[in-house]
Amino acid sequence: VTIEAANPAIAVTKTANPTIVIEPGGNVTFSVLVENTGNVPLTLEGLEDDIHGPLDGQGTCTVASQPLPVGGSYQCSFSATVSGSDGDTETDTITATAEDSGNNQVFGNDSATVSVVSVPPGSCFAQVNGFTFSSNDAHAVQQAVDAALPGELVKVAGYCAGVETVLSQVQSVYISKTLTVRGGYT
Repeated sequence: VTIEAANPAIAVTKTANPTIVIEPGGNVTFSVLVENTGNVPLTLEGLEDDIHGPLDGQGTCTVASQPLPVGGSYQCSFSATVSGSDGDTETDTITATAEDSGNNQVFGNDSATVSVVSVPPGSCFAQVNGFTFSSNDAHAVQQAVDAALPGELVKVAGYCAGVETVLSQVQSVYISKTLTVRGGYT
């Protein structure tokens, strides 16, 4: 009979979505995966983010006494605002704590980095049906509106300023059909 020594172990994976936000910042969803890579059942006792604090009760994270069978995993996510100036980065490190039935604790950690970038004036993007138009002014929005069919969604991102002359009218965008125009995309 071979008796295998208890070898508690965990692996932690943390991801951020998106990994880039436009200054001054934006909302980011962080996902955390804790896997029991050892040979004994564990109980997840804590998830701590070095910037956002204890995760129990944040987003879908309910950490207290989560069972982690051998080969099992626990996954949750939470949202937080990442802010800063162009060129700033925020690297968040998550640390997971688990223990076995003999109260032996194991730890694992992983990090995710989010970058803050600026969208300089002159960078306008508009998308409809998966096709992206770009320009140095609001012309990209007009192109997307013109290409859109009634009822479709036009997504707008960047700095879209300026005027167009359409049908002898000076305006930013001329819309002659029912559609949805939404901004805030990256």
